[in-house]
Amino acid sequence: LIISFIICNLCIEYNFNFQIKDIIMYPINKIISSKKVINNDSFLIESLKNKNKEIEELKKTLELKTINSNYKVINASITYRNMEYFYNEITINKGKKDGITKDSPVIVSEGLIGRINKVTNYSSTIKLITSASINNMLSVQINTKSGYVYGILNNYDKETNSFIIEGMSSNTEISPGDVVSTTGLGNIYTSGIIIGKVVRI
Repeated sequence: LIISFIICNLCIEYNFNFQIKDIIMYPINKIISSKKVINNDSFLIESLKNKNKEIEELKKTLELKTINSNYKVINASITYRNMEYFYNEITINKGKKDGITKDSPVIVSEGLIGRINKVTNYSSTIKLITSASINNMLSVQINTKSGYVYGILNNYDKETNSFIIEGMSSNTEISPGDVVSTTGLGNIYTSGIIIGKVVRI
């Protein structure tokens, strides 16, 4: 009220061509906006702390060493693919100098294709999940309407371009279109990397 009165007198004395609300409301709005920003920042910082704490607790519970957020993405191009071992491995143009490390997961837009098997300074060899090697079997989870069902990805079929998942962990109903991803078990692939979708049961 005191501020309004003083400004009103100034307006009359100097015949300023603007309204009182233009002088009073603008600073008040600015102050309120600043408070909101400060409050929002505090809220976001606190939320982030809580989320990070939850992630660490989940990692301990699931005995996971790494999760997807621990990785940075490095783009690469295929430089060599031996036709004799077409489904086993490929070579890319990035290596140690670019931050590539052994056993890192390799993905394309459709999902997981393999992991880094050998690394040199300027190139890396990827062992594909389509490899016939028995050591390439990996633990997967199928996201169904009733929750996750666990199994082992095995037996790649070149003719149908599909895998067979064996050792199902339950009798939960699975439907075509259900997403298949990594479980994070075994500490090679992190949890939640998409591999594909169920096509038939």
